[in-house]
Amino acid sequence: MEIQVAASSSAFVFSRLLRLLREKKDAALVTILETSGSTPQIAGAKAVISPDGLEAGTVGGGSFEAAMIERARNQLISREAELIFWSFAAEEGEGGSICGGQALVLIDGYPGKNQSLLEKLIGCLERRKRGLLITAMRRKAGEKIRLNRFFQEEGQSLDELARVKNQFPALLFSLQLDEITRLWQKERPKLIKGMAPDEEEVFLFLEPVLPPPRLLIFGAGHVGQAVAQLGLFLGFEVYLFDDRADLKLSFPIKDKINFIVGDMAQGLEKFQADDSCYSVIVTRGHRHDAGVLRVALKKRLGYIGMIGSRRKVALMKEDFLRHGWATEEDWSRIHSPIGLDIGAQTVEEIALSILAEIVSIRRRQGEKYQ
Repeated sequence: MEIQVAASSSAFVFSRLLRLLREKKDAALVTILETSGSTPQIAGAKAVISPDGLEAGTVGGGSFEAAMIERARNQLISREAELIFWSFAAEEGEGGSICGGQALVLIDGYPGKNQSLLEKLIGCLERRKRGLLITAMRRKAGEKIRLNRFFQEEGQSLDELARVKNQFPALLFSLQLDEITRLWQKERPKLIKGMAPDEEEVFLFLEPVLPPPRLLIFGAGHVGQAVAQLGLFLGFEVYLFDDRADLKLSFPIKDKINFIVGDMAQGLEKFQADDSCYSVIVTRGHRHDAGVLRVALKKRLGYIGMIGSRRKVALMKEDFLRHGWATEEDWSRIHSPIGLDIGAQTVEEIALSILAEIVSIRRRQGEKYQ
């Protein structure tokens, strides 16, 4: 199974890499381990390179990515790993601009040796479990890099993490479960560097592996379909709910969403939702909005947004409080009128304002754990 999310997401990159390996095709994995200053991509960005070029992901584009692709092709031949320290200040970019930053990049010319680990990783994502991928690199002057990977799934015995700690006690002695939790919440990797007693450089790249966030859209009208299309582009796993079985989905990527037909409130009631789910209520009428909203308030969702005028929202709030369907605290979770105020007028602009608000809230949630 290839996970259908944004082409630059880690989930998609790992999925594409595994597919190539299953097809017995050569592939290299390029990963940015660390950055400083201004760079075109952040730590954790990655790309899969085949003899034909870029297969998935990105490490920033432009001349830098072109250079990484060329070096990755060389490593495909040697089946070795390479650590590269890249200075963007040494290169003038397009238009005469200079980034000025620096990046440490790993090129693995033979990720196929970890195919069984990648199978576990993708299986973890498909079960919507979180995991931690640890890439261990050892480098001694004049010698080739030795590279090993470990994968620890959340909720399973900590055998893999224990193996890493036993091999690198000086580097991981302080790594506790609460720190791993913070990595998962921030969705940001951590690079640990040190020296072994024999003057061997050691790098440990701790990378949270998370299932894609889910976008639950209630109402498959024009706005709902536009939100679904943009949500896919941004890397969400999209679920579109509507009670109209004969409704035609007009956008070209409809085969990549989950279209759930039936009573929308009941559909949400049955759905296994958590705080990685972001709900958008854009049904065709007040009654349907209210039914979905009553269920949404009982769920542990990362976001609840409902379309509507300020007058409609005020009347609905009064109704919910009077019937005991919500408290003031419950109602404070609702984003309505929905979306950031960007002066949106068209359907597509409304969808943009909704996803902009969701992305803003999602990223701010991660900042709490920094």
